[in-house]
Amino acid sequence: MSEIAVVITDGTSAWKLSWIKRTSRGFYLSFLDPGNPIHISYHEDGEFHLKRDTTRPVKEDVSLNVPIIPQGPRQPLTNFYGVEEIYSFILDLSHGSLSCLPIFKNRRCDGIFCIETRYLRTNIITVEFKLMSRNFPLPLNLTEPHSALYYFATLTTPWLVICVKEGA
Repeated sequence: MSEIAVVITDGTSAWKLSWIKRTSRGFYLSFLDPGNPIHISYHEDGEFHLKRDTTRPVKEDVSLNVPIIPQGPRQPLTNFYGVEEIYSFILDLSHGSLSCLPIFKNRRCDGIFCIETRYLRTNIITVEFKLMSRNFPLPLNLTEPHSALYYFATLTTPWLVICVKEGA
């Protein structure tokens, strides 16, 4: 099993945005929007689930704008080819908007993926989590007006890729 923390920082503080786990049974992701915590599983056989945790109290400042993602069967991971979007959201980086996220505390994990906000040119970003097969070209849209940065969060088969786009 491997576990990766997805953290966002302004250079002074760091907040937990997501956890990614890869096990022999599939990919598991949790998104830490306090008003609407979300847990996603993509199983080896292609079964896909998105669950919202409604047992936690809702906080007043929620900065994740979350679209509805269709659930149900997808490609099996064993012979995965192409690109599958797992989850995407818009994140507001304006002053104080990240304070609703939990503070990142050092914890044992296999890796940390950090989104550094000081180098972004906008206060709004779109974050996309995708699965991509090896030897598949990056899905770059050259007509897109915003910068898109692709990061390979896992070196598994398929890869889990995080795309950070400036703007909504």
